[in-house]
Amino acid sequence: MKSNLHKRLVLIISLGLAVWLAGIVVTPVLASNSWPLGRKVAAFMYFFYKPVCHQIPGRSFCLDGFTLAVCVRCFSFYLGGLFITLACLFKGKIRLWPLTTYILMAAPAFLDFVLEKFNLYTNIDLLRLVTGLLLGIAVFQLLLVSFSTSTTKQGTESLT
Repeated sequence: MKSNLHKRLVLIISLGLAVWLAGIVVTPVLASNSWPLGRKVAAFMYFFYKPVCHQIPGRSFCLDGFTLAVCVRCFSFYLGGLFITLACLFKGKIRLWPLTTYILMAAPAFLDFVLEKFNLYTNIDLLRLVTGLLLGIAVFQLLLVSFSTSTTKQGTESLT
């Protein structure tokens, strides 16, 4: 019973992330549309995503001449979350990783942020993409583990 509950929860998180990511990608498509309502919906969606991202155009992927609703790092963060939730769903298990794994996955994003904040270098989209993916995988995997209330002796929760 509990494993079915966990499986449904992971499925809901996966679907939520898929919808969230779809909104991010659909926004520039609507913005580039000649249909006035599409442009208004896109303007609302840019506004909707603004609280979670700075939306700096130079740090965002473009589609149809318009930027995605969030920057590269935010987009890849959610994409990493979707990857790990789907992996846990298909693998059927959620287990806690060693603390060093989480630290090693989060450290590149933190280091990248700090170095750029102090103007020690300017990062590139590929680096933002990779650091966002790693951070998203680590954060969402830890989130899944925290939602899992019962574990076996090995720290593994079966979803089957």
